[in-house]
Amino acid sequence: MARGKGFSSHGSLTKAGRVRFEATPEVKRTGVNSRKKKIPRVRYRELYNKRIVKEKYGGQPNSIGANKQKRGNKNERSKKNKKNL
Repeated sequence: MARGKGFSSHGSLTKAGRVRFEATPEVKRTGVNSRKKKIPRVRYRELYNKRIVKEKYGGQPNSIGANKQKRGNKNERSKKNKKNL
């Protein structure tokens, strides 16, 4: 860099603010962060299989949403059975 512009550079600007890998201690994952997160493609594939293929509700087993889905599935099944008859 040119010195006449009012600033000088101590080392390259591409390395500014970087910390060497050896200089930082490794911190163990604990609590909520102890498990590595799944990538979105895998997570959405599992949700699709659970909701659409297996027809299961993803929340608590006795929650309002789970009960609604149970009632909805029974109605859909009875409609399908009536169509087949």
